[in-house]
Amino acid sequence: MPRAEKDPAKKRWQQRELENDIELSTGEELLFYTGRHWIVLLRLLLFPTLVALLAGAVAGFRARGGVFLLPNASGIGQIDLFNGIIGGLLLLLLLFLLTRRGKKRLGGGRTLLLGLALLALGALFFFRYQGGRVFAMNTYDAAPFDGFNIVLFVIAIAGVLWGIYNFLDWLADQLVLTTLRVIDDDEVPFVRHYQDQITLDDVQNVKAETKTYLQQWLKYGTVTIQSANAGGSIIFDFASRPMELQDAINKRLKEWRSQRSAEQFRQMIKTRVYGGAADKALPATHYRVTRPPFVLNWLLDNNPLYAPDGTVTWRPHWLFIVTALVRPVGALLLLLFATLVGAQAGWLNSGWLALLLFGAIVGFVAWAAWEIEDHKNDLYILTLTNVIDIDKRPFGPEDRRTAGLGAIQNVTFRTTFLSQLLGYGDVYLETAGSGGKFTFHRVPRAPEVVATVNEYLAAFKKGEKERNLNDTISLIKTYHQLMEPDSGNT
Repeated sequence: MPRAEKDPAKKRWQQRELENDIELSTGEELLFYTGRHWIVLLRLLLFPTLVALLAGAVAGFRARGGVFLLPNASGIGQIDLFNGIIGGLLLLLLLFLLTRRGKKRLGGGRTLLLGLALLALGALFFFRYQGGRVFAMNTYDAAPFDGFNIVLFVIAIAGVLWGIYNFLDWLADQLVLTTLRVIDDDEVPFVRHYQDQITLDDVQNVKAETKTYLQQWLKYGTVTIQSANAGGSIIFDFASRPMELQDAINKRLKEWRSQRSAEQFRQMIKTRVYGGAADKALPATHYRVTRPPFVLNWLLDNNPLYAPDGTVTWRPHWLFIVTALVRPVGALLLLLFATLVGAQAGWLNSGWLALLLFGAIVGFVAWAAWEIEDHKNDLYILTLTNVIDIDKRPFGPEDRRTAGLGAIQNVTFRTTFLSQLLGYGDVYLETAGSGGKFTFHRVPRAPEVVATVNEYLAAFKKGEKERNLNDTISLIKTYHQLMEPDSGNT
């Protein structure tokens, strides 16, 4: 079971959320996860809480008949305890200013602040000395539902909702360790969702640090996972229990590398010593097929398409062919309306009416066919060895980009609140060298695309290491074969 928060209810809730947010590969499990420290939550809740409490307190005070700055509420010339405190503060400020003479002068900002404080305290003392009161109760002035109080109640409710939103935002940031990778799951509720990840094969170094005594005592700090790929590091600040996470990652790395080495040697002995066949099972896939609805089923294929040789082909979500068809449909309706209006007004005879209707329908069909073909020609193809991005205009130019899986350094995805609701997102594949970044635009179920690409990457890297071992063995075998005749002559 994953190690995380000590609160069982919170732990179960966070684990369910992570399992929903992260598309796990076959056999992949959550091992450890941590979020931002509670001190970040205090900072996020401070201002909304103050706003809600202040607005609620003022609204409640006014609802019971409370008034502010009420003149002539008591006799003139009385010095009560409150006025005594104000007078004492005035004397302290005056003494402070007088004792500063001849010493180093205060800065302009501090002098202005002290001057304003002196004026405010003096005005408050004079107002209360004249019989006024800052706070007073008068049941005849109770106004629980006047315009100002309603605004205050709305502000208080907004402060509460703001605090709840900040709490959800705080919960949504997680750094996750699985049996195969480290994932930075960064979500801003109702705005966007972004995941960055580093596979265990690419983890080069794990650094956890607490920079102050407070961070050490409260057990929070910064975790940095450095990738072997340039620019692929993950930095997670204000992490709760950073040292525990570092230990968990290092422990898993040790287990992972020993398992991979044992598997590679097992496969090598099977193929090179006993002459067995190499394991050539296709990578597991983690996608659900998106089927276009209604009449689009006749026009578009399922998304993605899976070929027997393991090739997976994605296209943009079917929603975008619908939005592309809005223009030809709108133009057709507008032209039909104008044609019918012209016919009703007697401006068009039957011949012109038939010609215009025929032209409108032919134009609509041609335009719609163009948009559909343009949508079908945007292809994102994943094979056992390559990733291919094809952008082709109907009957026109084609832009085709290809990169080997060995060049892919990082795979991430990004969604907005709307795209997450509708089930699509952008997937980014960062490559080494001058290849740049591949972007799968608006593909269905972006997390599942990332999981599938990760499966293919893991299978490719495993095969690459086995090929390197086989090359080394072949080299040693050839060397010994060349040395055998010399050994016989001696």
